[in-house]
Amino acid sequence: MNSVRHLYKADDDIVQSYGMVNRMEFVAAVYFCNMKYTRDWLIDNWVMSSKSLRQLAREEGLSSRAFEQFAVRYKLKKVLKYRINEDKISLDDPVFQYFLGLFAADGYADKSSLRVTIDLKGEAGKELLYKLQEYFESTAPLRRYKLPKGSEGRWRLTLTSKKLRLLIESLGMGVNKTSTLQLPSLPTYNHFLRGFVDGDGSIEILKKPRVRWYCHSKQFNLQVQKLFPFAKVTQHRRCIGTNFGIYRKDSVVNFLEYIYEDTYFAYQPKLLRAQQLLK
Repeated sequence: MNSVRHLYKADDDIVQSYGMVNRMEFVAAVYFCNMKYTRDWLIDNWVMSSKSLRQLAREEGLSSRAFEQFAVRYKLKKVLKYRINEDKISLDDPVFQYFLGLFAADGYADKSSLRVTIDLKGEAGKELLYKLQEYFESTAPLRRYKLPKGSEGRWRLTLTSKKLRLLIESLGMGVNKTSTLQLPSLPTYNHFLRGFVDGDGSIEILKKPRVRWYCHSKQFNLQVQKLFPFAKVTQHRRCIGTNFGIYRKDSVVNFLEYIYEDTYFAYQPKLLRAQQLLK
C-alpha cells in the first residue's frame, strides 16, 4: 500500500486500525511511515521555499490537509518569502522614525497579510525607497508600476514582518489609519515630520513661502499644531478632514530647519526646494 491512490481506497477497518477516523489523516500518518516526507524534506520543499502547502500538495498528489498534518506534527511554520532585519525596527532610531512618517502619509497595510507598503513616483521616489530597502535589509525587490503615458512611473516598497505590522497597528497606523491617525510618542519629531512632509506635504517657496498638507485625521493635525503653535489647522471645504498650514516666512524657515536637521533620508525634490529657502 505505497501509492496515495491505494491509501485513499483502503478499507474502513484498515483506516480504523491506525486509530484514524478521517481518511486524510490516515493518508498523512501512513506517509510519515513512508519516510519520504521527513522534517528536513518539508523544510526544504515548503518552509524555505516560495511554495504554499496547496502548491506542494498538488505536486505530490496529496490533499493540502495531509500536508497540514505534516506541518503540525513536525511543529513547522512557513518562513516568509521576503524578510527584513527586524532589529531595525526601533522607535529610537531616526531612520525608522522617518519611515514611520513616510508610511503615515503615503503607506498602507494589507488587510490579509503582514505586508506594509509605500508607493512613490519617479526616480527620486525610487532612490528613496532603495535607501529604505537597504536600511531594512529587505530581500523583497522594488516593483515598478506604469502610469498613463506622459507621467512618471510609480515604485513600490513592500516590507513583510509581523513585528513591524503589530507596531504600526499599536501606533494607530493600521489598515484604517486615514481617519484614526495620531502622532506617535517619539523621542523627537523632526525625522517623523520630514517623512510625513515627503509623503503627503507640499513646500512652496515662490512669492509666499508655506508648508501645507491635508489629513483626514483632525486629531493628528491638532497634535502637530501643539508642537508648532504658529501653524493653522482649518476645516477642508469639501472633505471631512482638515488642512495643516504654516504661512509666515519666518515660521516656515523655523519648521524646515527643524525637520531637515538630518537629510540623508529625504525626498530630494522637496529637500532641494527647502534648501533654496534656507540659504
